[in-house]
Amino acid sequence: MTYTLEVPKTGTYEVAARVSSPYSPAGRFTLSVDGSRTTGPVDVKTTTPHDAFMLQPLPETLHLTRGTYEFVVTVDPAAYQNFNIDYVEFRYAGKR
Repeated sequence: MTYTLEVPKTGTYEVAARVSSPYSPAGRFTLSVDGSRTTGPVDVKTTTPHDAFMLQPLPETLHLTRGTYEFVVTVDPAAYQNFNIDYVEFRYAGKR
């Protein structure tokens, strides 16, 4: 899945995905920004039903400069996949 991201100011961003799945394991994905910066792989946590979404932080932060980016969420073809992604959140964490 490919998305466009508008970064309002330069700095460090914490990334989280709002996911749901009743399964364990639920699935695994990675997130890359402009094909050069990657976070993950992320193992999706079980949330009980498919409609019980929770925000799951990704393990790494990303340093981004102000501008427009393309980010891609890729599922691991070798892992069992049965989860939903509602949205991906980039939260400004400061100029670290």
